[in-house]
Amino acid sequence: MNSATPETRFEWTPAPQGAYFTVYPVVYDASKLTDRDGRTVTNDLDLSSYLGVFRLTYYNTTTFSNTWALTAFLPVGRVKLQEHSDSGIGDLTIGAGYWVLDDKTSRTSLLVGTFIDLPTGNFDEDNVVNLGANVFKLRPIVALTKSFDRFHAEVALKYNIYGKEPKTGIKAGDEIIGEGFAGYFFRPNLIAGGVFNALAGRNRTIHGEADPGTGIRKYQAGTSICWIGSGFSVTIGALKEFGTRNTSEGFLLTGRLSWNL
Repeated sequence: MNSATPETRFEWTPAPQGAYFTVYPVVYDASKLTDRDGRTVTNDLDLSSYLGVFRLTYYNTTTFSNTWALTAFLPVGRVKLQEHSDSGIGDLTIGAGYWVLDDKTSRTSLLVGTFIDLPTGNFDEDNVVNLGANVFKLRPIVALTKSFDRFHAEVALKYNIYGKEPKTGIKAGDEIIGEGFAGYFFRPNLIAGGVFNALAGRNRTIHGEADPGTGIRKYQAGTSICWIGSGFSVTIGALKEFGTRNTSEGFLLTGRLSWNL
């Protein structure tokens, strides 16, 4: 979802104190591009990306009454659009969050936090595609999780605030992103369920002037399964995109391998 942070299940649930290292394999493929009305512009877009996103997170449960966390992401990989491509390092993301609610009795948590994307990745204004965006991005987030019996649900709301790209004068439209998951524990360490995400973006601006009809929309639906071991967990997911406007429409495969250091 136009985000550098490929969160999967249980990203919003507070973990025991310590450091965690996570690797996200992410594969995206899209052949369809739509216009402002959702009509197909082409079915031969040939857009793909292959990323490995590396994340380090520290959880602290002792300083305050509830858990807080610091995290950093770094994507590495390749993006391709027809005959154009870029390989290397993407933008670094840093983040912090605090669980204002962490009720073990009711198995309910509420996270408030923010991510900041730093323009550290590959970028060339003459390139058609880039791994980096060459802009700062601020992404506040609120996430609620709830478990009852063998069921677990998560809802997250993010807001992407884009800076202006200094070389082109283009500022992407700010975006609101909603993410949801509902799953069932088939075993104490195995959960599977459904995922639904939605994104809506404002019109972009060029040198401060609005560019009408450039706002985007995208929906994603699919499934996710997570196995939780002792100090290690594995998550895999698959999402199909639909209902797009002014953007690509394709298929997303995600993975998550996480170790408690």
